[in-house]
Amino acid sequence: MTKRRRRGKGEGSIYQPRGRTDWRAEIRVGTKRLVRYFKTQREAQLWLAQVRVEAARGLLPEPSKVTLGE
Repeated sequence: MTKRRRRGKGEGSIYQPRGRTDWRAEIRVGTKRLVRYFKTQREAQLWLAQVRVEAARGLLPEPSKVTLGE
């Protein structure tokens, strides 16, 4: 079993679910939780970093402004 390292508030989480070979990354942006699965831990780290940068710049759409058609 992989030992988990505590991440700071707002950094998101990266872990390998029990019995799976892929890695799960999740982060909360505002009221929305984004979750993705990756083949490697490094890919998950890069995605989390990219999401944090986009959120800081205000490039992520507000959940209430996105329609189903978009």
